[in-house]
Amino acid sequence: MNYAPQSEQTQARNAERRRIFLERSSRLGRSLCNKTVIEGFIVEQEKQRFTASSLPVIKFSLLHLGQQTQAKRQGTESKRQVVCTINVLCIGDSLCRQVADMSEESLVRVEGFLTRNAYKDELSWVVLEAQSIRPLEFLDID
Repeated sequence: MNYAPQSEQTQARNAERRRIFLERSSRLGRSLCNKTVIEGFIVEQEKQRFTASSLPVIKFSLLHLGQQTQAKRQGTESKRQVVCTINVLCIGDSLCRQVADMSEESLVRVEGFLTRNAYKDELSWVVLEAQSIRPLEFLDID
């Protein structure tokens, strides 16, 4: 991916492309699906800040460690280790209060949707904007 500033020509071409896809998706008569559920550990949590419209915001990193099953061929499967970190954005009083009460290393389930971290420029990345967060309890195994 190219992280150099885009020319006006490239920006115009990308804007036209987005307009075309938006028009195509609106003809479907519904919004395209964007729902994500992931479980993991809170590994870094920023201090609460506020938007220009005074909404509280907290961002944290979620470390996911899991296994996914992949079909190989005719009835055989293989398990694959999956490790990733994703930034989670919480906006609003109730979500921010809930996250502020959690400690780092808490195990949680986050439900939300994928979005860009910023819309001001083309240099952005994907974040998960939380709609609900639920702490998960460990099973004590002795």
